[in-house]
Amino acid sequence: MHRRLVASATAAFLLPVGLAAAPTTGAAAEPTAAESAGRTIGSWSVSPAGPDTWSVAWTAPEPLMVGGDQPRILTSEDTGRAPAGTDLGSTTLSPDGRTVTVTVVGSKPRPTSLDVVLSGRTLDEPVEATTPTGSARFTAPERELLPVDPGIPGDVPFTTRDYTLDPITVDGMPIPVEMVGHVVAPTPAAAEADDPLVLLLHGKHGTCFVGDEFPTYAWPCKGEEQPLPNHLGYEYLQELLASQGYVTVSISANAINAQDTTDVGIQDSGAAARAQLVQAHLDQWAAWDQAGQEIVDLDDVVLVGHSRGGEGVARASLEIPLDAAYRISGQVLIGPTDFARQTSPYVPTVSLLPYCDGDVYWLGGQTYTDRARDLTTDDTSMKSSVMLMGANHNFFNTEWTPGLSQAMATDDVMETSSGACAADAPTRLSAQEQQDVGKAYIAGAVRMFTESDAEDKEALLPMYDGSAARVASAGDAVVLSHMLGGGRTTVRPGIDASPADGATATVGLCVGATPFTNTGQTCGRYARDYGLTPHWPATGTSTLKVKALQMGWTSPGAAGGLALDEPLDLAGAAALDLRTIVDPRIGDVELEVRIGDASGGTTQVAGVTGAP
Repeated sequence: MHRRLVASATAAFLLPVGLAAAPTTGAAAEPTAAESAGRTIGSWSVSPAGPDTWSVAWTAPEPLMVGGDQPRILTSEDTGRAPAGTDLGSTTLSPDGRTVTVTVVGSKPRPTSLDVVLSGRTLDEPVEATTPTGSARFTAPERELLPVDPGIPGDVPFTTRDYTLDPITVDGMPIPVEMVGHVVAPTPAAAEADDPLVLLLHGKHGTCFVGDEFPTYAWPCKGEEQPLPNHLGYEYLQELLASQGYVTVSISANAINAQDTTDVGIQDSGAAARAQLVQAHLDQWAAWDQAGQEIVDLDDVVLVGHSRGGEGVARASLEIPLDAAYRISGQVLIGPTDFARQTSPYVPTVSLLPYCDGDVYWLGGQTYTDRARDLTTDDTSMKSSVMLMGANHNFFNTEWTPGLSQAMATDDVMETSSGACAADAPTRLSAQEQQDVGKAYIAGAVRMFTESDAEDKEALLPMYDGSAARVASAGDAVVLSHMLGGGRTTVRPGIDASPADGATATVGLCVGATPFTNTGQTCGRYARDYGLTPHWPATGTSTLKVKALQMGWTSPGAAGGLALDEPLDLAGAAALDLRTIVDPRIGDVELEVRIGDASGGTTQVAGVTGAP
């Protein structure tokens, strides 16, 4: 395989990882005078759909720009049978992108008691113009420049080509799914038999477009409509990887995007369908490899997925059989959804979390790290969360980026955002800056997953393990990281440790779930925000809840902690990483961290001061 060219990553201890800092309220545009006067935006209808069954629909005045998140209809007030914020169930979206529908069994719902929510925005109610507020309490840590830089192009010449094969049938979707791939790979003269394969999968976006009109979600395209080339939006990344000796293919999933809001697809937002599509392409590459038509190492395959494509490749990693003609070495998930609350045991995973994500605003990629902690006891693969400060959801794909896309595209960050995500904030990244930092961290992960040289892997690890480090190709972008596995020993509250005796603070174990009202056993004191946070699933959506130690105090000097069930030998340990989450409404805190040994001796190992 070609030697990757690297030369000079940001990773700093993430405290906390993915705290709910992305904006979750507001509107995309200032309401009209009529809307501010009290009118509901759009129109509601409730019609019979069977015995004690109702079809509830809301129609927007113009097509919705649906991305990774799915529109939901929720109760806006307590109904006696369900608390405010209760999700009424799986919705469908009309092909023109305007009408959201849900089927409800029971008493007839009142539209005045319902909300339509998409990406943290309540769509059916006007928002009064106010001075936006946001969290700007962030100071970039001092970071060391690494001597390696995976964002620097290599010297391997590469070529570009496309393939189109017969469509395939995907479970639950009546319209066949296209088999289209955009390949960027070393030229035949430069190709080597051990060049790994990197497969990229885009997420939810429009499928067809005409000029500068709103894209639709129909398939196949008709009349003057053209297919929206979502799969071409990562060519900048493919070119970097190909120059370093990787074979890359970015595949199209427009037919799935047009059908993943059906009654079948919406249950997982098309994750299973996308996994089938990934396997179909890999099966084809295996056939080409066996026929000698491709020069590629299918024992080293890395999957890269964006948004719903991230969840799709993670599902593929779970479902690809062990006797397949290819092996998944790792996966990179870019702003992924997590509707199925899944993770991929034994598969090295890096989840990129855009801090200013205005689409997957709950930063669902954190799930792939958190849930891996307790899923199995023998999974030693790395699970890393990488927070990209100032990054949004769309700019990773050039076909979703204004000024670069062929069809209409938007900046998904709300116009009302302020603080670190405001349009004029120095912390916001331009499209070019975001793509540069994305290239560095994606290419670094791909190299770690496929490179056999342990020294090279060790040099790249600080980009992902919480170290205060940076790489030159990422520019001034601030990146924070946190990692489990990958050679680390994890101590889990409630599993490997229990609250220690002698606490002067209020301590106890809590369950990581997001309720609408705190029950005393759930972590945190969350206000009603439709039940979404990066770390905890909404109440009732998951059987596997992550436990944590919860501590509170009313005066300085209070102490509490964990007693390990089994002693931990720290001889030769390079670092001690304590994951800490501070309630964002508390403000700045000062913490001292101490460890004790079996003889009763203690030593202070860290002092943490600052905002959550």
